[in-house]
Amino acid sequence: MKTIPRRHKLALAIATAMPLAAIVFAFSLGPAPEKAMAEFYTRQAPEETLTEPLVRAGAGIVPVVIREIFNKEMPRRRYAIQFLGEQHHRDALPALEAILSDETELDYFRADALQAISEIDGRRGKELASMHTARSDSLGSSAKALAN
Repeated sequence: MKTIPRRHKLALAIATAMPLAAIVFAFSLGPAPEKAMAEFYTRQAPEETLTEPLVRAGAGIVPVVIREIFNKEMPRRRYAIQFLGEQHHRDALPALEAILSDETELDYFRADALQAISEIDGRRGKELASMHTARSDSLGSSAKALAN
């Protein structure tokens, strides 16, 4: 039986270790955004933990969530809006302001957007809240609470 020269053993060890290192690195980055969104949509858990898949996914999930909240049929949309506010994602402000200003949106989605805006930028939240305090729906209630 032929022995493998030492330099070939080293090369073989490096060649074997590289793919393994790449796999370990990929898993250390956290779940893929698509996987995190799928878990978010289907997870059966207590209400206060529904956004955990999004939180675990890290910053990479934010653009996906921002894109998805424009879909008025998005499952768990209110929780996605809440996630953006609680995590203080400034990139979400234009999307949240668009939902707030859209008169065709249901009042509670608009209220959620206002709350999230306020959590991200308190001054902007108060400014926007002052425009909705005369309303008698969920948006008005949230606006009154935030304006004070």
